[in-house]
Amino acid sequence: MKEVDVVIVGAGFAGLSAAWELTKRKVNIAVIEAMDRVGGRVHSFQTKDAVTVDLGAQWVGRYQRRIRALAKEFSLPLVKTYTKGKTTYNLRGTIQKIEGEHPPLSPEGFSDLFQLKGKIERLVAELPEQDIWDSSLAKELDTYNLDAWIQTNMFTEEGRNFFRLFAEVMCVELSEPSALDFLWCVKTSGGFQHVLTAEEEWFSEGAYTLALKMADAMKDYIYVSTPVKRIEYGENGVLVFTEKQVWKAKKVIVAVPPAVSSRIEYNPPLPAGRSIITGKINQSSVIKMILIYDKPFWREEGLNGHAQCDRGLIRLVADSSPIDGRKGVLTVLSGGRYAKELAQLEKQHRKQTVLKEIGLLFGPKAEQPIEFYEKDWTEEPWIRGDMRLIFLLKLLLPSVNGCINLLDRFIGRVRKRQMNGNFIWKARYNQENVRQKKY
Repeated sequence: MKEVDVVIVGAGFAGLSAAWELTKRKVNIAVIEAMDRVGGRVHSFQTKDAVTVDLGAQWVGRYQRRIRALAKEFSLPLVKTYTKGKTTYNLRGTIQKIEGEHPPLSPEGFSDLFQLKGKIERLVAELPEQDIWDSSLAKELDTYNLDAWIQTNMFTEEGRNFFRLFAEVMCVELSEPSALDFLWCVKTSGGFQHVLTAEEEWFSEGAYTLALKMADAMKDYIYVSTPVKRIEYGENGVLVFTEKQVWKAKKVIVAVPPAVSSRIEYNPPLPAGRSIITGKINQSSVIKMILIYDKPFWREEGLNGHAQCDRGLIRLVADSSPIDGRKGVLTVLSGGRYAKELAQLEKQHRKQTVLKEIGLLFGPKAEQPIEFYEKDWTEEPWIRGDMRLIFLLKLLLPSVNGCINLLDRFIGRVRKRQMNGNFIWKARYNQENVRQKKY
């Protein structure tokens, strides 16, 4: 049996960042990871021509202060996403190339989007920062799915359709999340404008490099290929069981997705309300594809490589070419039901389908990449989907209010940690608990 102050289950950014804060405070830790690597949903690699690309999490928005602080702390540069030129839209089956930030909508459709943006910002401002389950507004928003809420709060079908596209780019189907889930996501992202600009920058050396540097700084405390089977907890501390080892600790942080944490046996069992909550949380589906070309030819044609589509199986395309432009790189995303449909296709058929849709957006040259890579994150047994957790209707039922600590409270000595990409929940853990050093 090994003994430490805190065991952290999971070595994605949530687990690594918590571990790093504890390490800096001289807390004795162990990070236990089921996969054979650290990093969770970040996965960078070099192509045949030594171009670094990301098949996992990639972009960093301006509001993601904590991930930006980590990048600075570990001396990793961020580069701006290429935006010079026209954006390509496939809306209602019509391809349009538009200069500027505004989508190609009629005055009525644009006005509809503008009024919805204002309404979202007002509601987001009214939602409390903490104890959201005590908010009457939150409880009301929890009774609508996002699709029904949009139907009520928008007055043009054109506006609704474009908003659906926006939500689908987030790998979400409007019928899945509650209106509360969407608005809370906007709030924790720093506001609607920050959600719109979430793809502003990315790691030139790959996002995985940050995970590797963090892990290297804590290499004596990280154990990969070590799935946790059981956690026993009580007044005398915590026992964490793996296949070959038992860890004794004062506390444990579980920093893995709900679908994975629910496979761990807990003794005593966690509150029944937590099972209800877990049943109301889905992980979004996403397939990410990387297309490599001899050069970013679209730039020569006055395009920025960015595309949004409300037709076909791909929803978002972005230019991820290296700064020196020695190769062209298009990042392609398919999410939600479109990703599920794409995943059902045989591999070669899937590639042909994607290339055909890319050709509609950028012309015949786009159908001839020199390299093609893809990653379906639902196939990862210890991840099971995208970073986006989808909270379904009636999450704030009275019977489970006391167990919303899945996100932000204690369950005895078991601390459940999730993050939404901007480290909001992780930061709250650090600020409120790590500094106490009650280990």
